[in-house]
Amino acid sequence: MGADSGQRRPAEEETPRGNDFRGLNVTLVQYRSAEGSRSIDVQVTNTRSVAIRVTAVRLYWPGFTDQPATPKDTTFAVGQTIDLDTTYGTARCDADLGAAPFVVLTIDGAGAQRVELDGHGKALLRRLQAHECYLERVAEVASIELGPSFRTVFVRTREYLAGSLLVTRPPSSADGRHVALGVTGLSGSVLVDFSAAGVKLPVILRPAGDTLRIPVVIGSSGRCDAHARAESKQTFSFGVFVRLPGEPVQRVIVSPDRSTQARSLALIDRACG
Repeated sequence: MGADSGQRRPAEEETPRGNDFRGLNVTLVQYRSAEGSRSIDVQVTNTRSVAIRVTAVRLYWPGFTDQPATPKDTTFAVGQTIDLDTTYGTARCDADLGAAPFVVLTIDGAGAQRVELDGHGKALLRRLQAHECYLERVAEVASIELGPSFRTVFVRTREYLAGSLLVTRPPSSADGRHVALGVTGLSGSVLVDFSAAGVKLPVILRPAGDTLRIPVVIGSSGRCDAHARAESKQTFSFGVFVRLPGEPVQRVIVSPDRSTQARSLALIDRACG
């Protein structure tokens, strides 16, 4: 499960060791627009007495496969806070997570410097790793996706697209076949309502079951203001909240195909007048 924990680590000289570089406060931030991707921001505050220029940023932690450094050309004035976007790798679900995550900043005139993450940054990276490994365990039990066919329906004069959410055992699900999977809730986005239709959640894919078909509808959330429509970043990243036995609820992201997305946008236009 997870990526090969034997993947080659960066060369010794690429991973600064010893004391952390002082005078910088560093945390991690993942904004809503980046959720579900491997993008993350390293937020750096320069608390030193002089300006610094960062030419590269890189995350290190055994919980994820290594990624190359992200080039930068960013100058931090004294007291300035700037987000440096970078990426993290695939989760290593069988890795020893004892070592604390840290950041390497390449600083003009000082070279590659190891910088400690604050508690929030460390906790965020651990949550991302735990969530990805949870999704791997879910995938061993069942796939979760929207069905290909949606039709137009009206409920009390309101227009919706009606279709199905399919929870299906994979053919090779030897270990997962005897594990139940609960679907506890659904969520849409700022612009889109995504909900179950005619069925009360939670519903459960039983160990003996092969497929769970949940009727769903897509409609307008009622947010028609210009701000909501302009700022919606993940309009069609719908949440399916699932639970494995004895584990907490986690969100799986599903998205309709492009045709259904286009029809949904047209529906929203009509609903908003």
